[in-house]
Amino acid sequence: MDPVLIPSTPRAASSPMVRVLLLVGIASIPVLATVRPFLDEDIWWHLRTGEWIVNHGWPMSHDPFSQGGEEKNWIAYSWLFEITAYQLYQWFGLPGIVLLRLGLALTVLATFFLLARRREPRTLVVVLMMALITLTMIGLFRERPWLGTILGTTLTMLVVLDFREGRAGWSAWLLPLLFVVWANWHIQFIYGLLLLGLACVAPIFDRVLRIPSTGHADTFASRDWYQLLALTLGCTLATLVTPYHLRLYGVILEYATQPLPFQIVNELMAMTFRRLWDWLVLGTTLIIVFRMGQKGKLSTFEILWMIFSVILCFRARRDLWLVLLTALVVLPRWGLEKSALPEPEAFTSGESMVGGFGILVVVAGLWQWQQLSQARLEEQSHTVYPWEACQIVKKGLARGEIHGPLYNHFNWGGYLIWELPELPVAVDGRTNLQGEERLARFYNTYRGLKGWADDPDLARAGVVILDSESALASLLRLDSRFVCLHEDSVGIVFVPARK
Repeated sequence: MDPVLIPSTPRAASSPMVRVLLLVGIASIPVLATVRPFLDEDIWWHLRTGEWIVNHGWPMSHDPFSQGGEEKNWIAYSWLFEITAYQLYQWFGLPGIVLLRLGLALTVLATFFLLARRREPRTLVVVLMMALITLTMIGLFRERPWLGTILGTTLTMLVVLDFREGRAGWSAWLLPLLFVVWANWHIQFIYGLLLLGLACVAPIFDRVLRIPSTGHADTFASRDWYQLLALTLGCTLATLVTPYHLRLYGVILEYATQPLPFQIVNELMAMTFRRLWDWLVLGTTLIIVFRMGQKGKLSTFEILWMIFSVILCFRARRDLWLVLLTALVVLPRWGLEKSALPEPEAFTSGESMVGGFGILVVVAGLWQWQQLSQARLEEQSHTVYPWEACQIVKKGLARGEIHGPLYNHFNWGGYLIWELPELPVAVDGRTNLQGEERLARFYNTYRGLKGWADDPDLARAGVVILDSESALASLLRLDSRFVCLHEDSVGIVFVPARK
């Protein structure tokens, strides 16, 4: 007998105590990844944007934070994330940002778990899949709006699969409300629309290729297919319920036509296979391809979604989660084609409550162990970001000894927007605002490449804040145009030499 068909597999994990321990164990992985004294480099400009919106009552249409920003059109496409982050900061200080990160990570984990339980009847297999997914996604559990995109895409996949299997209920029609929130949270809502679009187009190809279908939304011109088409239209219109309306799609086009950020921005670069989770993604992809080949004749939807997710995943490490989502669609019920196992019991309300309490205990214990107070988080950020350099510059500005404009390290632009609001930054991580030519110039100058001394932004700078170990800092120490005003283990400050 094939061992994967032995009914004892789900029973092995059917004990309430074991099930609760497994639940807490899986949830502990993102808890360990998020409950720690680390703050993402982009959260600072998100906080400043949230503050601006709260104070002015409406998202901006121009950039108030960079040099010449008032003349630049800028769409704060994550404004809902930003006011959420800022409000948590107002209530709890920097620990509020950790709470945001933790809450988003656990919510994402819960949606993946829901999809896995809906697709796979073997509890042990679900546990193993969730352990693999959470370990692979450790690097993504950060206070970034992309966690909202992972959540939105997973929920959209649940709805699409329900339509394709004839199980869609009234709750599926709430999906446009999700897209209203999503379109104001993160620009990658386009992934959800692409998923819906593939689900609508695939049945047409299936009909042409004579691929068997169930008669539901996977069948062209069926009642469920027309309903899915209507839902897709509703979700598309829902994305226009933003302060920017159609202009939001212009931002998507900007990002799609900017190749340089995918070469210089860490999360947008391809996987380097120097980390464990990169290899886990590759291994998962190979298993998915093997499984799809083993199935034989496949739905066009599965093929198109697999191609789409693999291309995006291996283009930018930020999107590696797409392959993991594909795994939850393709891999469940492997070995059950000829002999189905009984569905395992769902978690009871009592088990869920005990599991939830266990997760809270883990969070509280780790929080206390990490000592995640305002002072602790500030202390940690001072070792990563140029806090001392900023204090020197603030004093110089107050005494009139330092004047702008500012020239700064690209990666610190967001922090300087938060810590030095008096000085508009020269460059920061909002790549669509900077433009390809400007990004390339700053990238080359910071690394001391050919032509660095002729950079016009550097030549006119009244104060320069750099990483003390950067190539440009080493060059400016020898440049007669500048003198070092301050240096510490993190940052260095240069001002123009007196003539």
